[in-house]
Amino acid sequence: MTRSPLAPLSFAAGLLALLVVLGFRLILSSLYWGGSFTVVSLVQFAPIAHVAQFALAGLLAAAAIAGGSVVLVRRLARPALAGAAVALGAAAVAELLVGLLLGPYPLFN
Repeated sequence: MTRSPLAPLSFAAGLLALLVVLGFRLILSSLYWGGSFTVVSLVQFAPIAHVAQFALAGLLAAAAIAGGSVVLVRRLARPALAGAAVALGAAAVAELLVGLLLGPYPLFN
């Protein structure tokens, strides 16, 4: 079997997608609860950050799922890493769907 860099790249993309989703929530809530921003300033900033987070994490999750699937279908080296990449990408998509349903505002309740 040939060693393809696609599996580790897909895994890294999936891991970054999850870190972007979780980091967004942690940063916004820590800014609010730390007193750096008021509710009014965060309500103006949160939708912009929410859209940017959706775009970046969505692209990374799609890359992880697509790359991991290619490795699994073509039976290239490192199928476990590719499976983990698909799982991380799917977890990031699930987190994005929950964020889409809730929006950025439940962080501040």
